[in-house]
Amino acid sequence: MKLLATKYPVAFSLLVVGVLFVFTYVGRAMYPVVVVGDLTQLDPSAFEPPTQIERMLSTFQSAEGVYGILAIIFAAILLTWLGWWREAGFTTRWRNLPLALPPLAIAAIALSDGVRVPDGFGQILALLVTTGFAAFAEEIVFRGVMWRALIHRGPVLAAALTAVLSGIVAYGINATGGPVPEARFITALTLCGSFAYAAIRWRTASIWPTVAVHFIVSLSIAFANLGSTAYQFLLYAGTFGFVIYGLFLLRTARVRADGG
Repeated sequence: MKLLATKYPVAFSLLVVGVLFVFTYVGRAMYPVVVVGDLTQLDPSAFEPPTQIERMLSTFQSAEGVYGILAIIFAAILLTWLGWWREAGFTTRWRNLPLALPPLAIAAIALSDGVRVPDGFGQILALLVTTGFAAFAEEIVFRGVMWRALIHRGPVLAAALTAVLSGIVAYGINATGGPVPEARFITALTLCGSFAYAAIRWRTASIWPTVAVHFIVSLSIAFANLGSTAYQFLLYAGTFGFVIYGLFLLRTARVRADGG
């Protein structure tokens, strides 16, 4: 496996993506989407609102939850097997942390025009856990395992490939469990955001700032007031703006050489 990862990093990354798709279908098999044509056929208990505990547990009792758990375990096994934990960015020695501020500013602007408050502590906690869990699962795979495998091809190529592959996986996860237009929207945000996250990962020399930025930006999307001007700004800034910012962070040979 280490030979494949070091000598054929693109093939290794595609193999990892293939495994992630298997995890996606495992999750869908465990928690399938059931379409009901007649609501009268449902048990009356289905119309009762979930308890706060049920809302908290819903994070893991879903296809996405199963996928996230399997992805994190798989990435942890790979990093241990390959001895890549530190090289994958799991270090407390950070640099250039101010470079992570512009995406956080975008998240703050998105919340400046109203916030959607979830109903109850359970829903708030479930949203926090779900968002953090999903952010960590994506980062440990794409900006951890894959980034370490691809970085010797250069940070620009590594950022582009990890962004494209994360977008493909995001589409696979969402298109199999929801409307295709929504899956395309999430895929665009994932692909463009991933390019910026990869650039931040390189410039800060650690995966933790990237996890934090990803988590906060995702939370801003979840809490922002839909349809507001600030939310529309977030959509454009989170796609085109993030790609431009990622290119800015990787703009010269000097910063590409060692992260600046």
